[in-house]
Amino acid sequence: MRTRTTPLTALLLALALVAGACGLSRDGGDAAAVRITYPDGDVTTILSSEIDELFEANTTNERLIELNQGTPFPDTYRTDLANQLISVDLLRSEIDRLGGEITAEDETEAREDLLDQLRSFYPDEAEVQTAADELSVFLGLLIDTRAGQLAFERALADTAPDDAVGVPCVRHILLETEEAAVDVIGRIDGGEDFAAVAIEASTGPSGPAGGDLGCSPSTNYVPEFRDAVDAAEVGQVVGPVQTQFGFHVVEVTGYEVQTLELAQQRFGEAFSELEVEVLDSDNLGQWSEGLGQIVAPTS
Repeated sequence: MRTRTTPLTALLLALALVAGACGLSRDGGDAAAVRITYPDGDVTTILSSEIDELFEANTTNERLIELNQGTPFPDTYRTDLANQLISVDLLRSEIDRLGGEITAEDETEAREDLLDQLRSFYPDEAEVQTAADELSVFLGLLIDTRAGQLAFERALADTAPDDAVGVPCVRHILLETEEAAVDVIGRIDGGEDFAAVAIEASTGPSGPAGGDLGCSPSTNYVPEFRDAVDAAEVGQVVGPVQTQFGFHVVEVTGYEVQTLELAQQRFGEAFSELEVEVLDSDNLGQWSEGLGQIVAPTS
């Protein structure tokens, strides 16, 4: 949930999404626009009055209008709000299901993420704070939701099974000759520290970092290096591996579950388990199981 898209788009969508969180109700009351039923029987309703109020609040807020450079909100905006509210509620439900919690650190990181987006528009820090004050209701809810996203990713990683698919974490030492690589393997097998040897001997750009290449799919590497990584056991030093760059001594130090991908996968699965009934179909449209969202009515 960290790659930045167009800052304005990201900010407006986020504001709309979290501002609507107050429209969720688990005890009925008021006219319901959408009813969400979870596999465990829990039911959430999104209220028509709240969607209308949020629509008016977002489309008349002078700061939002300024950020959007006067571009009007689309005709489907009420439907967009309803879809975003479904996502917010599903996020909260998944955190509860996983036994996760939102920490103070999550909230601090979420706030900084948001302020960074505002800084994309306002280079002056005083103006950033002024904008944050004028959008305080929206931003407070955004912080809560972003913190929830962080907590959700962490809970998924903490509860992932031992055999969950992950990506290899790799370090290597690049040498100019096969003989030098064989010598390095002997030194490491003899008890020398891999990172220390990498700092001393590697000719690659990762040498000063102890040869660390981080954690990423093996398909990011050239074929010979990829094949060595795929075949290696965790903690096993392999090589020499010859590529166009030279001779490598390689170690897979572990596997890391990619929480963003895992969260996206789980969200897709969770959406498919929902039963969504659109009660205000004239204004919002119809639920599409195939798309996992409400499709706005055609004009």
